[in-house]
Amino acid sequence: MMSKRVKPLESKYLYQWAKEKGLLMDNNLFDQNWTSQGRKGEAENNVYYDESSGRWFKRNNLSYHSTYLDFFYRLALHNQMFPEAIYELEGFVVNNGELQPVISQPHVKAERGATKQEVENLMSELGYRKIPGTNHDYYNKEKGIRVEDLHDENVLFHNGNFYVVDPVIYLDDEGKSGRITSNNPLAHEL
Repeated sequence: MMSKRVKPLESKYLYQWAKEKGLLMDNNLFDQNWTSQGRKGEAENNVYYDESSGRWFKRNNLSYHSTYLDFFYRLALHNQMFPEAIYELEGFVVNNGELQPVISQPHVKAERGATKQEVENLMSELGYRKIPGTNHDYYNKEKGIRVEDLHDENVLFHNGNFYVVDPVIYLDDEGKSGRITSNNPLAHEL
């Protein structure tokens, strides 16, 4: 598989770039913050909250991505689709011998989680349809984008607005191909 050859090269050059740009972070400090807050997170992220900045910090193990490029596309897609809860790339850590990105996102003080119908309406307005047989997953065939995990803990409601904070976004093969061959891969209307 191509990604098994690409990902180590991406890691090598991203590490060099992050070092040159001062974007290598202290993994021990991340672990201390994460551990002190109960080791929050699930399959892909270790998460802690930084009260002074009002932001959630996430160390991503790339388990949902075959390459770093897939991960960065996901961030870009999230930020274009859901700018009310934008991700920022903070830097990288070396965790268990692997280069892992650290991102942050603003804290959203929610009144409640969105209902299934509210999520369906929101995604419909964005041109997405619910995937049959799923509870929280949506797809836009024309854009080649799949958005998953849109349950009431990831879509929040506050002051009449919805905040999507932790979706899983994928480009299908056709969507990837279109972006790779485009002169401006992020210029597609999302």
